[in-house]
Amino acid sequence: DFLKEKAGGWKLSGEFYVGSQAEEKQLSAVRSPRVLHLATHGFFLPESRGQKGLVKNPMHRSGLALAGAQKTLEMWGKGKAPPASNDGILTAAEVGMLDLKGTWLVVLSACETGRGEARSGEGVMGLRRGFIQAGAQNLLMTLWSVSDKYTIPLIKDFYERAIASEDAPTAL
Repeated sequence: DFLKEKAGGWKLSGEFYVGSQAEEKQLSAVRSPRVLHLATHGFFLPESRGQKGLVKNPMHRSGLALAGAQKTLEMWGKGKAPPASNDGILTAAEVGMLDLKGTWLVVLSACETGRGEARSGEGVMGLRRGFIQAGAQNLLMTLWSVSDKYTIPLIKDFYERAIASEDAPTAL
């Protein structure tokens, strides 16, 4: 609600998707927003054996849960797979294909979104890599679990300072 209320005063037009409306297909349709804010669940899975063998690529083990993610997990448990284009699981590899050229700020208000796997000569592979590949200029992510109690006031203060100064790193 805070972002909806403030967007006009900050001269930001926006689309807001909440709950079951926050689907992967809406995010895939976004084209170079000034600010992209995602408040959801993030994950980074260890290398493990899945139904189709060893999942080695950290860009496929890192992601965000959107609407439909729970249904996808249930289907996977039954050995079925929904179409990957709108399954509610947005992997770091899929993030890299988003059109975020010119996007000044991406805020991931979710747990452990900054985690990834360090690879020699590659850097950290995970959501950070995906958003940079997509074109994001500044990212706000976490390496730990986040609490709504503390995150909400932090995010409000951060946005007020970042928009006023147009300097997201200093605002943080």
